[in-house]
Amino acid sequence: MGVVEAKVLYWTGALLNILVVGGFAYAGVAEIRRRHGIRRHRRLMLTSASLVALFLASYAVKLALLGREALETWERPFLYTLWFHESCIFVTLVAGGTALYLAWRERFLRMASDGAWEPGPRVLRLHRRAGWTAVTGATLAIASAGATLAGMYLRL
Repeated sequence: MGVVEAKVLYWTGALLNILVVGGFAYAGVAEIRRRHGIRRHRRLMLTSASLVALFLASYAVKLALLGREALETWERPFLYTLWFHESCIFVTLVAGGTALYLAWRERFLRMASDGAWEPGPRVLRLHRRAGWTAVTGATLAIASAGATLAGMYLRL
C-alpha cells in the first residue's frame, strides 16, 4: 500500500470518527432537550470531546508518518470543499471548547461556593449558544468531510 492509499484509509477512519462524534453530540443535545438531566448530557458531550482529542492526537501521528496531502494535485472544487470543511472544524473546536469551559468553570465556581450546581441564566445561555454553534459546525463538517473524501477516492 502506497502513501496516498494510506492517507485515504486514514481519512476514511476520520470520517467514521466524526460521524461517531456527531452521534454522541446529537444524543447529548437530545438528552438535555428531553430534560433527562445534566449528567447524561455531560457524559455524552465529554465522550464526544474525548473522541475529538483522540483524533487530534492521531492527526499529529499521521503528519509525522505520512505527511500532508499533495494539495497541488487537487482540483479547485475539492480544494474549496476542503477549506470549507477546515473552517467548520475550526468553528466546532472553538465553540465546543467554549461550551466545555463555561460548563466546567460554572460548575467549579458553584460547587466551591455552596455545594450545589445550577448554572446562572447568562452562563446557561452562552453555553447553549456555544453548544449549538459547535453542533451546527460539526454537522457541516460531516457533510463536507464526505465530499472531500469522495474527491480523494476519485484521485486514486
